[in-house]
Amino acid sequence: RISVHDMRFREIQAYPNEVSPYCHLVQQSENGLCRCRENDRRAFEHVGANPEVYLYKCCFGLYEAVAPLYIMDNIVGYLMMGQLIDDLPGSKEAIIKKAADYVDDRQSLTAAADAVAVCDKQKILSCMKILDICAKYISLSNRINLNKSDVSEKIRYYIDKNYAQNISI
Repeated sequence: RISVHDMRFREIQAYPNEVSPYCHLVQQSENGLCRCRENDRRAFEHVGANPEVYLYKCCFGLYEAVAPLYIMDNIVGYLMMGQLIDDLPGSKEAIIKKAADYVDDRQSLTAAADAVAVCDKQKILSCMKILDICAKYISLSNRINLNKSDVSEKIRYYIDKNYAQNISI
């Protein structure tokens, strides 16, 4: 799954629209949804502070990656891909175990975990590199158009993030 997010980490567009059946099950629990959102927020903040593509495992054990999107050297959003597991022994069992506290139906959880895409580590790294190339292409080709409210959001975000600094026009 690949998605585009704004500066407030809100999803703007995704393909496919739906999260994986595994994530859907976990997110049906309010606590599971909160953990997912917090995990994503931390990843976006990491990329904001270290503006490079970032590959990580989410709190439920799935691989995800986030890359910054730029306009004129300023981050204006994020490109995210994810919901994969590696092919190492025990990976599928680990994601089932991590979600067990959030999903009551063990059979549905096991079926959803079976539906998660499994890739070897090299393929996951290749997907991350492709995500990075796509984010750079989007940024360099000016494929992002900000409307006036986006500009004001960007200004507000910058001020919120840098209010302790000496900010000039």
